[in-house]
Amino acid sequence: MTVRTLIYVVAIFLPLYVEANHETITAAQVGLIIGAVTLTNAILCIPTGFLLFYISHKTLALTGQGIVVLACFVFALTTFIQNDTTFFYVCYISRLLIGIGTAIYNVSSLAILTIEFEEIRSKILFEYVKWEGFGILAGPIFGGILYIPLGFAGAVFGVALINVFAFTLSVCWLPARINEFREIQNRRAEEKKAAEQADSIANDGNAE
Repeated sequence: MTVRTLIYVVAIFLPLYVEANHETITAAQVGLIIGAVTLTNAILCIPTGFLLFYISHKTLALTGQGIVVLACFVFALTTFIQNDTTFFYVCYISRLLIGIGTAIYNVSSLAILTIEFEEIRSKILFEYVKWEGFGILAGPIFGGILYIPLGFAGAVFGVALINVFAFTLSVCWLPARINEFREIQNRRAEEKKAAEQADSIANDGNAE
């Protein structure tokens, strides 16, 4: 939800900030900065899914969230950049990194939820989508609450600090067994196969 909030803080207030502080940056360039997160997120979701076959789920989730945290602070630091060209490129690259981190975190967290709560998977996915929608809805409101007293720089730094808090919670709360999901899945598959073979043998014996 904090990433969604940052997206909408930027989408609403970045044009005003650029107009007041970076007059040579065009509306098209502002649009590129705003759309960078959504673009990279959409492109990288599928490749990230394949990474789950090679990298443990918790490691991947924390990596994605860590990228988001670092990129948020880089983006926040652009408020100290006065050169328009430098401002644009640093903003754009940091927003691309936020999109990369978001894609990695979203895909891996969905995988964790569906495996950790296999018996109530549908309910958990509903809750996940519900809170994602709440983040989209609350983003402009929360961004406005931060922007009014703190200004653009303060709002962006505030969201970056919230992302640090969220990352800390993930490090502390995500159980270590998440990194053993692949072994658990393989064990479950072997148990299921053994049960099917036992049922098949029992059925053959009854037929005879």
